[in-house]
Amino acid sequence: MELALSLLNLVRVILALTLLLYASVRDIKVREVENWPWQVMIVVGLALLGLQYFLVAPLDLFQLALVPLMVGFVYLLYQLYIIYGGADAKALMSLAILFPVYPHIFDVVPHLDFGIFAPQVEMAFPFTFLILLNTTLPLIAIPLVYLFTNLAKGDASFPPALFYLKMDLASTKDKHVWLMQEMENGKLITHKPTLGKRASDIKEDKAQKEMYRGLEEAGVEKVWVDFQLPLLVPMTAGLLISVVLGNFLLAFMFWLRT
Repeated sequence: MELALSLLNLVRVILALTLLLYASVRDIKVREVENWPWQVMIVVGLALLGLQYFLVAPLDLFQLALVPLMVGFVYLLYQLYIIYGGADAKALMSLAILFPVYPHIFDVVPHLDFGIFAPQVEMAFPFTFLILLNTTLPLIAIPLVYLFTNLAKGDASFPPALFYLKMDLASTKDKHVWLMQEMENGKLITHKPTLGKRASDIKEDKAQKEMYRGLEEAGVEKVWVDFQLPLLVPMTAGLLISVVLGNFLLAFMFWLRT
């Protein structure tokens, strides 16, 4: 039984990494991903879930309930504009179906062992949530990267220097960025970093075109921009970290207490 379950999990991991790597390349190049990778992930995930449940190792009711719960949780984050990209949300929802539980493979990975607390840890941190956590952790460093980049260019205005980069207005047309400044009543204003509907309104294509036209007509040469991050790239890394290490952040916190 353990061998069969490990093989199923190995198939899950190989499929997820392959599709996410493809999607990451698309995300880097055009910031758009077709739906077929997520459709494949969902179909195969449901097939593997049925195979596991009926022939290998039945999941309990709570484990089964985690699948729609995590799908709903990701969808809620998308509706609240906390997850902004549609492909990012689809990827996470597909991963929730593909990985109903932690993919233990031949008792090797994840190799961070929480001992008798392992079941409780896996219940408190469903695998999809762990992927999301490991995806977003590196993003914490972005403000520092922005800050040092802006300081090196002599653009030290705060707080924009922590959240945006300064670019030539003309060069923004062929870059994956959002304008974060616009002309309002003849004055150049800078939008504050924000989430939710307000951020979505600012970043809509129509709004961005109007902002660009207003800035160009006013003769503005340099503007603050927010980069459209290819989130599927850190998500791929987050999946790999989650598979190989598991919940390393929680393990580190456990280690600090010992």
